[in-house]
Amino acid sequence: MVTRISNPVIVNTALQNVQNSLRQLQHTQETLATGLVIRRPSDNPLGTAVVMRLRAEINEIDRFISNIDFVESFVTATEGSLGILNDILLDLREITVTEANDTSNPESRAAAAEQVNALIEQLLQTVNSDFGGRYLFAGHDTKTIPFTRTDTGSAYHGDSGLMYVEIGPGNVVPINIPGNQAFATRIGEVIGDPVLEPDLSAGPVYDTPLALLNDGAGVQAGSIVITDGTGASATIDLSSAVTIGDVINAINAAPVDVTASINADGNGLFIDDNTVDPTLPLIIAEDPAASPATTTAADLGILGSSVGSLMGSNLDPVAELDTPVFLLNEGAGINLGTIRITNDTQTASVDLSSALTVGDVIDAINNAGVDVQASLDSTGNRLIINSLIGDTPIVIVSELGGTTAEDLGIFAPGLIEVAEAVRQALLNNDPERLTELIANVDDATSRITSARAKSGQNLVQTDFARSRLLDLQLNFHELRSNTEEADLTEFATKLVNQEVIYQAALSTTVHVLQPTLFSFLR
Repeated sequence: MVTRISNPVIVNTALQNVQNSLRQLQHTQETLATGLVIRRPSDNPLGTAVVMRLRAEINEIDRFISNIDFVESFVTATEGSLGILNDILLDLREITVTEANDTSNPESRAAAAEQVNALIEQLLQTVNSDFGGRYLFAGHDTKTIPFTRTDTGSAYHGDSGLMYVEIGPGNVVPINIPGNQAFATRIGEVIGDPVLEPDLSAGPVYDTPLALLNDGAGVQAGSIVITDGTGASATIDLSSAVTIGDVINAINAAPVDVTASINADGNGLFIDDNTVDPTLPLIIAEDPAASPATTTAADLGILGSSVGSLMGSNLDPVAELDTPVFLLNEGAGINLGTIRITNDTQTASVDLSSALTVGDVIDAINNAGVDVQASLDSTGNRLIINSLIGDTPIVIVSELGGTTAEDLGIFAPGLIEVAEAVRQALLNNDPERLTELIANVDDATSRITSARAKSGQNLVQTDFARSRLLDLQLNFHELRSNTEEADLTEFATKLVNQEVIYQAALSTTVHVLQPTLFSFLR
């Protein structure tokens, strides 16, 4: 049987072939013109998703590199200011050493006092340096001028906050050095850093009162509910617990298969589920029957659930007068040596090497004979040293070989205060005082050197981060190019072939559609 093909079918088929060839030719021309094989999502949905993800990664890297540029500029400005401060302190030391000499006289010292006054103004101007409208040494409060001059030195108006900048995925670095840390300015009193947190796990500190936990806020009396991995549950009454040991004993005596102890860091609880192959998570909750509701489990840092064991949060225990020194700094201890305390015109070296407790440290400072009073602050996690002399005198706590003052959180060399003390000694024609202040100037210079080293570390870290990001950026650009961009040589060859195919399709269509006598027969 012969199938008859009508003329419209022939025409449509021929036109369709021409259109297909033209469409392929146009696609190839667009690819060559744009250089892209993916110009719209429909071209390659999977490839489009890959390209979008790569572009997002590249944009994120660009943001990190921009952050690094800012960090490097900020840190470079900080280093420049610290370098100026170092030069000023060198000048200050030279004047102090020269005028402490017996060959100097009241007239030369009075003239030197004017020089030091000018140096103090330079110090003040430098410590108030800014970068892009942000004060370098104001801590987190970068819009507040950090230092103003007072009769005895300076007053600090910034804070201790650090400015953090993200320079890579999960890589956040501090970029500033707060002035009260870099220059450790103190007027009238030294408020120590909160570093006296004891270890809960060693020696008699198992008897740490619950009232000393959570920075002295304590633990609310009440009950907690513990459910082990088998589903067994027990309500544990902790209302009569006084110490952290009481809590541990009460939990371990409960009719559930768990063991309580102090965590490895020595700053919180650790609850271990002894159930073999538990089918349920270990759950620690507040007592639902309590009225009003209590926060006992939360205060103990163990509210929550976990499979197998539960690591409690840091309970921030604070010290007491009888807390052993070796348990401070979360059990790291403090290697006590000798510190120097200067209060106005009085200076003393305080040997703390024989101190066994926090109370021993306080007694040694108070008996140093320089009219200061040391105490443990109300939170129990820092020392406070107050001057007993009126008119806001300078209080300087510096090291005498070692890190005792730093470890106790009371390192306070006083940058501008030292310079002011030198000026006053010059005006008073006091060479002995000038001799004493040479060590204080050296301490301040060492503090500046340490700050410069810290800034240098930040630059090293950002340089490494930049190098790694540039490598990643190059890799992501190559992946995006391989996915999205066209091989121009390949598509140029395709274009030539498709032009030949298109011309052949046109020629064939012309021949097929030439009219014949049969075309007019119906």
